[in-house]
Amino acid sequence: AKLSGEDRPAEPSSVCDPGTWVAKNGSRLVTNEDGWMAQVLASPVNEARAYAGKAISGLICWAPYVGNHGVLAAASAVMVRTKLDAGDVARSEPLRLAHVSFGPGDRIEVGGLRPGAVVVIDGNPTCRLETSDVIELRLRVDAVHVLRLGGPDEPVRASDGGREEIG
Repeated sequence: AKLSGEDRPAEPSSVCDPGTWVAKNGSRLVTNEDGWMAQVLASPVNEARAYAGKAISGLICWAPYVGNHGVLAAASAVMVRTKLDAGDVARSEPLRLAHVSFGPGDRIEVGGLRPGAVVVIDGNPTCRLETSDVIELRLRVDAVHVLRLGGPDEPVRASDGGREEIG
């Protein structure tokens, strides 16, 4: 509805079908044959050091060591929601996640989504998909430059989506 200019409340729903898949550099790494996938999310990992060695964060815990500053997560529940309460969390447990990490030289593809699935970028719906559409993701570490002020004991850091320069 948002793509046609209409604002109305809606319950989040899955965009994945049993044919949904995720590939990295041409190799399918995640498939949804048993129907466990509900949502596919991707994001840059801007503060990779915060996840260093914290296995509870999944594959992201290796980001600072291998230089992959992007991650895709296939999730068994719709995680991005406008409203969330304890009952929603309890109904989603146990949450199943599959992570795929990627760097600037990698190509991530997602295909087999439900007809009418919508690509959302930074909270904004951008386009509606057909079952035959394949989404391609690539990480660009130089796309946007952001200046962030550190705490009183930290130097100012300029971050460009993956690399940090202290200056």
